[in-house]
Order: sequence, then C-alpha cells, then structure tokens
Amino acid sequence: MILFFFLVLTFFNLCDIKSLSSSITIEHIIENPSNGIAIQNLLSPLIPYIQLFMKSRSEFVDAYQWTKTINMSSILLNIQFQIVDYLQLIYRLKSDLSICIIQEEKSYYDKNQMIFYIHREWIEQSKHYRDIFHSFARIFIPNYNHQLIRLLANFINLLYNEEENNLEIFAKYQHFDLEFKDLNDSPWQISSTLKPIQYFQPKIGKKNIFFRIKMIEGYTSPLFSRFPDLEDGKSDQIEIFITDRPPKITRHVFEEKFFKGHSHCFL
Repeated sequence: MILFFFLVLTFFNLCDIKSLSSSITIEHIIENPSNGIAIQNLLSPLIPYIQLFMKSRSEFVDAYQWTKTINMSSILLNIQFQIVDYLQLIYRLKSDLSICIIQEEKSYYDKNQMIFYIHREWIEQSKHYRDIFHSFARIFIPNYNHQLIRLLANFINLLYNEEENNLEIFAKYQHFDLEFKDLNDSPWQISSTLKPIQYFQPKIGKKNIFFRIKMIEGYTSPLFSRFPDLEDGKSDQIEIFITDRPPKITRHVFEEKFFKGHSHCFL
C-alpha cells in the first residue's frame, strides 16, 4: 500500500499535477457587511463540545492534531464574524488570472483575514442553521475531507438541538468524553456578547397596531409589551421589551459541569 501511494505521488510530480487549491486564488466581494454577533452567539456555546468530540473520536485523530499545528485556540479567539447581504467568490487560475469562475455563495471563511462571512438569509431563518454549522465545520478539517466535515456538521446540529439536562446521555450516544482531561491542551472558545434587554418606544395609534419582530442577537426574540392606558386613550405610545433567547446549550452549563479545576479555561 505504501509503495502504491509512493508511485502515485511520483506520477503526480512527473506530470506536474497539483491540487486545485494550490492552483487557484479566491477573491470575495461582499455587500452591506454588518456585525456578526448573531453568528458569534450561535456558535460560542457549542465550541467546547466540538473540541471534546474531536478529541474523543478516532476518526478525527489526524484532524485534531492538525488543529494544534495551526493553533486553533488562537484562531477561534481572534476570528471575526460578519453578516452580509451579498457574497460573491471569484476563483482565478494562478497561471492565467484572466481565467476565472464567478459564483454567488452563502458563506465563506477567509483564513488569511480570519473572517467568517454568512449571508443574512441564513442567520435570519433557523432552518438554515444546519448550513451554518456545515460551513463552520470546514474550519476544523484539513484538505476538505467531506466525510469528516459532514460528520462534524451533523454532530454540531444535533448538539444545538439537544437539551441541557440530557448532555451526559447525548455524549454517551455520540461516544465522546465530557471531561477536559488534557491540561496541556488549550481549550477552544470564542467570545459571546449577549446584550442586555433592549428597549424602545415607537409611537403608535390605538388601532391597527403592527409589529415587526426582528432577530436579536441571532435568536428569535420573544415579545413582551405593556400598553399604558391604551384602552382609555390616555397614551399613544407603547413600550416594547425584547429579550434574547439563548440556545439550549449554554456556555455556563459547560463551565460548571466539565471544566472543574481547569481555571484558565474561561475568563
């Protein structure tokens, strides 16, 4: 088997056959970029479990070692997230820059600038969270191993939809260890900035009241309202309070249960 791979590699070198990624450059064009805190808050609680899953599963041995060589913990601390209204990728042939393929995309990770772009459509509709997880999983897998990317993306999707009080059973079912045992290994984390309750006072009339509930911090926000003296016409204003709904898996639960004694994990 080793001889076979050696002969194949020799053949590729003789024919000057290169991988596609080494033969092209990728440029991106975006429109209306905005702060990606919604993506950040969506992914942040899941990151520690992604690391534990990859550390525990034999399929990811090589991939996890690769994450160490590129200092994944540092990348995740410095990664930026942006939501865009339009994303276009231009694939140019290095040997002839006039030859290119232009394609619209919904996500893109610029590894040089460490920016993860997501189309606004994906973050505003929870049905596309699976697509976000699949795109994000690529960051952790070298050489575009599609089988491992699908496996990791599926795990992230299942994890996101799992209840907090069922994590131990979930970990057993997924065959990964919930305890971070290697003190020499750097825990993965990305910052999360869940803002406090937001408040505003739009003017409205007594009849035909319409609301447009937006996505706040990436989660569908429950609406709590108070109508002061609206019935008797003493006020033409309404106070609306919008609160964030955190994902089912929270960072607090992870810190409390699984990082006991590992004081430098989270600040």
